[in-house]
Amino acid sequence: MKKGILVVDDDLDILYCYELTFKNENTVVFATDNVKEAERI
Repeated sequence: MKKGILVVDDDLDILYCYELTFKNENTVVFATDNVKEAERI
């Protein structure tokens, strides 16, 4: 199952989108420059 990682800055501008294959169904990671601010849905 293919999903992706979106990396965005503080203004939610997409820095890059990296496509990955995950075992879980819905894994999308939104991360800012500060890893502690990463939000997972």
